[in-house]
Amino acid sequence: MKDNRAQLIGRYRDTKVEAHLHDYYNHPFYATLYSKPKRKWVNKAKLLSELISLKPGETVLDVGCAGKLLQPAIKACGGKYFSMDIASHFQPDYLCDATALIDFPKEKFDWIILADILEHLPGPDKVLRAANNAGKKLIVVTPHLYRLEAFGRFWPIVKEDRHLHKQSCMAWRKQLTASGWRIKRSIGYFFIPSFCWNLNHKHIKAFDVWLRRNRLLQKADSFIQYKAMKFTWMKYFAQEVIFICDK
Repeated sequence: MKDNRAQLIGRYRDTKVEAHLHDYYNHPFYATLYSKPKRKWVNKAKLLSELISLKPGETVLDVGCAGKLLQPAIKACGGKYFSMDIASHFQPDYLCDATALIDFPKEKFDWIILADILEHLPGPDKVLRAANNAGKKLIVVTPHLYRLEAFGRFWPIVKEDRHLHKQSCMAWRKQLTASGWRIKRSIGYFFIPSFCWNLNHKHIKAFDVWLRRNRLLQKADSFIQYKAMKFTWMKYFAQEVIFICDK
């Protein structure tokens, strides 16, 4: 089963036929990833809901919703939560590609959230422009540091690498502004020293998993997170960057 999933990503990379990506994200295995969400994902959902400062009645579209981790926090703030995904097993409100936002009514949603989604898409610039049509404000979460993947020539990279775009936060910033968004604030997220994303080396992967699952380090990271948010330059040392945008 794992080889089949990896082959779907490989076929897309070879052919650029988006149907292979659709098949990958509709694979039964992908749904199981969110049956027991990682602590990092839950903490991120909580942080994003805090950053929005949502007013009662405001509408939020969660693009690439997967397990809908944002839904409880949005509803607790009195917001109206809507979901979008291409995977039917997540039962989203909108079962479609994110580029379909270009055909939505102008500024239909008060907030659009693109959390850990742009790096997975064939055309992130198209999605950002489409979101500019359908949303008033935007939150984007993108990877920033890939660390030891640069040593892929020495250590093998796993075939099932879903990240199609690997850019610095400055490159993402340029794409956002080119798509008509104004960046109000950018902060770093996840400061635990995760060493690798897709290195297929058993000893390094095992150590990396231990770092990410260590509860003491998780608590330390939560403490660092809220302290680091006060200093914009700290985002350059984070594994991910959160952009808060309007027009």
